[in-house]
Amino acid sequence: MSKIQVYRSVFRSVFVLLIILSVGALVACSTIKAVYSKADRILFRYMDEYLDLTTTQKEYLKPELQTRLDEHRREELPRFIELLEKVDEYGQDGLSEAETGKILDLIVELYAATTRKTVAVVAPVLAQLKSAQIEHLSRKLDAANQRYYAKYLVFSEDRRKSRRAKQIVRRLERWTGTLTIAQERLITRLSGAIPNTYEDWYDYRVRQQQAILDMLREAVPSDRLARFLNRWWVEQDDISPQLGNKIEKTWDIISDMIVMIDRSLTPRQRDRVLRRVNDINRQFRSLVN
Repeated sequence: MSKIQVYRSVFRSVFVLLIILSVGALVACSTIKAVYSKADRILFRYMDEYLDLTTTQKEYLKPELQTRLDEHRREELPRFIELLEKVDEYGQDGLSEAETGKILDLIVELYAATTRKTVAVVAPVLAQLKSAQIEHLSRKLDAANQRYYAKYLVFSEDRRKSRRAKQIVRRLERWTGTLTIAQERLITRLSGAIPNTYEDWYDYRVRQQQAILDMLREAVPSDRLARFLNRWWVEQDDISPQLGNKIEKTWDIISDMIVMIDRSLTPRQRDRVLRRVNDINRQFRSLVN
């Protein structure tokens, strides 16, 4: 799996609810246990909204998602606990570039494994969709694309950069508390160097959506659907070279940003971040036990 997918999944994946089963650490710590314990039901409701499931499909899908969540709890959640333990270990004296790279690479690995296993549950349902359900899905995707367009593509480049910097600051402050003016300026400067990819992602998502709709209308088997979804959501080996280059540059900027922001943390901010990491990890450990 390329690093590109992590950037996309963290910041703006259309199918973000798939990731609930793989990056629960991004959820507010006070709700970790509640969200994780009902992740199968959240994903079920999401799929029902987009696919207008039949009674037979619902009866198949509910236990399959529950089984998938149980599997995740046994096999994958312990690896997330190890990841958070690494974050705590590395974060005690500040993240080095090498340590940051190890953490991000592990996130890539965990996301890929979890997504592939979840796709294996979803694909058989997609293969059984009727014509009316496929058209329902098409309309839902069109509406989602319109929301994406209104959220990202109607603004000038300067406005996009400003909105992105403010968003990063808000998310960080949930972990660190109030950032200093110098830290906000650092974030603004670093995030401002991130290439513009909004149009590229829009074109890519529309193209991939059309491809999956065509496959559904052709009634291709579930194994082909699963391969396509994994190429789309995991490998992303079919993106344009232009977008690939932009995202590789973005990845490098984000990696540098993590290290530089970490170095800027005050002792109080670092203590707050690590206490929250440990609180989340305690909740994960209680779920395993």
